[in-house]
Amino acid sequence: MEYKFESNTQELKYKVLKAAAKAGFNKEKRVSKSKLAKEIIPGPKPSFRCCIHKERTIIKERLQIALHEEKDESIIKVIDSACEQCPIQRYTVTDACRGCIARSCENSCPVDAVYMVAGRAYINYEKCIECGKCKETCQFNAISDTLRPCRRSCPVDAIEIDDSKIAKINYEKCISCGQCAYNCPFGAITDISYVKDVAQDLANKVPMYALIAPSIASQFNNTKIGQVTHSLKKIGFKDVIEVALGADIVIKTETEEFIQRMEENNNYMTTSCCPSFVNLIEANAKDQVNHISTTVSPMVALGRLVKDLHKDAVTVFIGPCIAKKHEAKKPEFKDAIDYVITFEELRSLLGAKDIVVCDMPEDPLNNASYQGRMFAVQGGVASSITNYIIDNNLDVDFQPVLSNGAKECLKNINLAKYGKLKGNFIEGMACNGGCISGPGSLTHQKKDANTIKQYALKAKEKTTNDALEVINTLNLKLHKK
Repeated sequence: MEYKFESNTQELKYKVLKAAAKAGFNKEKRVSKSKLAKEIIPGPKPSFRCCIHKERTIIKERLQIALHEEKDESIIKVIDSACEQCPIQRYTVTDACRGCIARSCENSCPVDAVYMVAGRAYINYEKCIECGKCKETCQFNAISDTLRPCRRSCPVDAIEIDDSKIAKINYEKCISCGQCAYNCPFGAITDISYVKDVAQDLANKVPMYALIAPSIASQFNNTKIGQVTHSLKKIGFKDVIEVALGADIVIKTETEEFIQRMEENNNYMTTSCCPSFVNLIEANAKDQVNHISTTVSPMVALGRLVKDLHKDAVTVFIGPCIAKKHEAKKPEFKDAIDYVITFEELRSLLGAKDIVVCDMPEDPLNNASYQGRMFAVQGGVASSITNYIIDNNLDVDFQPVLSNGAKECLKNINLAKYGKLKGNFIEGMACNGGCISGPGSLTHQKKDANTIKQYALKAKEKTTNDALEVINTLNLKLHKK
């Protein structure tokens, strides 16, 4: 099947992940990365580097991560050999420099890195500390700022540059949002992959259950969600369940927790479904951690439900989120989720088995409500709780504040910290627009939100209460503590 890719980097990543998935399906214990690199980069002419030898070196490093051969279990990694083409110097004096008398750039530099030669400014990069004072004060806007895309996209300044000018991740700051991986134009930053492990378990007939995030409805163009469901079963999954059902569980539990907290005079509570948002608070606002909802995420809630019903089940969360890989590794959630793969990795699994999704018959998928499915878009959590409160005639003052993107999340947390938040409930989405914009998505288009809404409207269960009729009889562990 010929897939449409958003970029050449996404296509290259697909080829690498597909090779890893094939190795898993073929139950290969030893994989020749050199052989695979030659298959992916046949040559003789290079396509994205100086020579095919350099390209193959990069591919082999990518394969090592895709095949899950590295001992380092960090969720997001930098491929050193691929990280070398970005501008080394952040600030550059352009031809717009007029060599003016004011010399504001030179006078504002705190380390005397700016100097004048023959009526033009220059920067001594051995001294430059990239403070930006020269750019701020230049009246001609003659100094350009070429901040690396990875650093520009990181909302918590976790990307640093080492002495060799290679990007490094400060894991004490990192919230695993994956924006650096998505925005790196060279694909030099990537996430750890379990695609080979999943493929190998499928090949070994392990009873695996696919837990699909609601944003999957916007991922495969010209296909129906039932065709995706059938495709997953065809490659070996025993069953496919919507994580939106886990969202319905969370709606009820989180509402109950919110009511209890308000009765105890807590001034606000935050959501806990976005792991990057939780990581953001834990790393940047430790004194506000006690305001995070103790309700587990929809992924964990559904994972525990499946394992409660099927004792031998191996659960695989499939979604747009890299941070979910970090969440699943936490000791308290290992009882719920065995693997996390992104939509990019799902496409590689299907590609490895030559599955043409749009040619597949449809399997029914109706086990979540409209509200549960709307968790995928910004505002979905807050609106779902609002509707649950109305449907159950609950007496509570619910004032949600929406946070669109990690920077807005941190802003609202700080407002709440100092008692200036205009509300009592913070919905935190680290990705702008919600989960539909996750870094592991196949598509990042504005129409995706409408696609999710149309998918949600097709739900047979119109309310959370409808979706929970059977689940209410089960005794699931739905709180972290």
